[in-house]
Amino acid sequence: MRIGLLRKALLVSLVVVLVVSVAAGCGQKKSPGYATVMKQKKLIVGTEATFPPFESVDEQNKVIGFDIDLAAEVAKDLGVQLEVSEMKFDSLIPALQTGKIQMIAAAMSIKPERMDVVDFSNPYYDAGQSIVVTANNAVITKADDLKDKKIGVQTGTTGDTTVSEAYKNAKITRFDRFTDAFLDLQNGNLDAVVLDAPVAKAYVDASGGKLKIIGDPLSSEKYALAFNKGDKDLVDAANKTLERIKKDGTFEKLVQKWFK
Repeated sequence: MRIGLLRKALLVSLVVVLVVSVAAGCGQKKSPGYATVMKQKKLIVGTEATFPPFESVDEQNKVIGFDIDLAAEVAKDLGVQLEVSEMKFDSLIPALQTGKIQMIAAAMSIKPERMDVVDFSNPYYDAGQSIVVTANNAVITKADDLKDKKIGVQTGTTGDTTVSEAYKNAKITRFDRFTDAFLDLQNGNLDAVVLDAPVAKAYVDASGGKLKIIGDPLSSEKYALAFNKGDKDLVDAANKTLERIKKDGTFEKLVQKWFK
C-alpha cells in the first residue's frame, strides 16, 4: 500500500515538473528588440533614402523602394505596423544600438566589421561596386584610371571602404547622400562616383544620357537586413519572412516591380 502511494506521489510530482517546464518554456523571455516591437505593435525600420531602387523619396515625400516593401512584409508577418525612419547612412547602426530603430533596411552589405556590432538576416541580394562618370568622359575607361582621380562616395558605405583601400592616391570626397555626390559629378567637381551596381544603374537611367557606368564591378557583396546584436527573435522572424516570400512568389514580384 505504501509502495502504491509512493508511486502515485512520484507520478504527481513528475506531472507537476513537466507542467512547470512547459509553462516556463512558453513564457521564455524574448530578445529586447522583438519584445519592443510586439509591445508597441510597431516595427521601426531605419534607412537612407537616396539609394534607388532600394530606397528613395517619391513626389509625396514618402520613402519607397524594394527594401521598404521588404520591411513591410516582415512587419506584416509580425502582425504590426511599419514605421520608416530616414537618416544618414552612418547613423543607422548607432540608431539601432540605442533602440531608436529595431531594424535596418538600407541595402546594407554583410561585412566582417559590421558583423561585430550587428546581427544580419540571411542575404537577399547580390551586388557589387560600380564606377559612374559623365557620358562625355573619355579619360576614365577602367578601374585603374581612378588611382589619382577625384572620387565621390557615401560615408560609411562599402564603396567608401573599397575606394579608400584600392586608391591610396585618389582624392576622396565623402557625402551623406548620393544626390549631392552626383550633383558634384555633373558640375565637374568630381571625376567619378563609386556605388552599388543596381543603384548606379538607377542613377544612370534617370540622368537622361548625362552619365554612364564604366568597367566591371569593383567587388562582390551581399545585402541583408540588420538588427541589434543578440536580437535573435527579430532575426529569426525576418529570415522566416524571406523564406516565405521566396516560396510564394512575392520576392520575384518585388524584383519585377523595382528592377525591371
